[in-house]
Amino acid sequence: WTDHGSVFRASDSTTWATKTWAPGAIERDGKFFLYYGNSGANIGVAVAPTPIGPFTDPLGKPLIEHHTPGVQPAKDMWLFDPGVFIDDDGQAYIYFGGNGDDNVRVAKLKRDMITLDGEVIKMNAPNFFEAAWVNKRHGVYYFSYSTTPRAGMRFDYMTSDHPIEGYVYRGVVSDQPPI
Repeated sequence: WTDHGSVFRASDSTTWATKTWAPGAIERDGKFFLYYGNSGANIGVAVAPTPIGPFTDPLGKPLIEHHTPGVQPAKDMWLFDPGVFIDDDGQAYIYFGGNGDDNVRVAKLKRDMITLDGEVIKMNAPNFFEAAWVNKRHGVYYFSYSTTPRAGMRFDYMTSDHPIEGYVYRGVVSDQPPI
């Protein structure tokens, strides 16, 4: 590993964001996209030609906010911990949210990776707290996440045959490591 230092700092590289929490990164068409939560208020995206930058703010504003169509209604929802997944057919999705079973959201991304393709869609995950992430193996979509403090902040997962709907709770991936 090589430490390249800070490759992106929202407070230095944007005019609107102050924090860069729990970013999710992905490459597409030779560009690197970094999705990040700005505290819990909104989600931004930065783009670079390499994984170490230089990252720029292509929108000059958040990609997702509380008033983005489909995000509400939600109770005490946090907009953070974005996880991005590109399916076999090329369709990209962004999963995000926090602080409640009904506070999981997913949206399609256009090919440019900086534009939502339609409204945000509500999902549900038992004891959902943060860290929404999707992987696919042998045609099965695996949605993993961190649970609430009352559930031990462990990692749980659900599966589906579709990237957005039909998820069934399957259990615990791992308990929270001891401190």
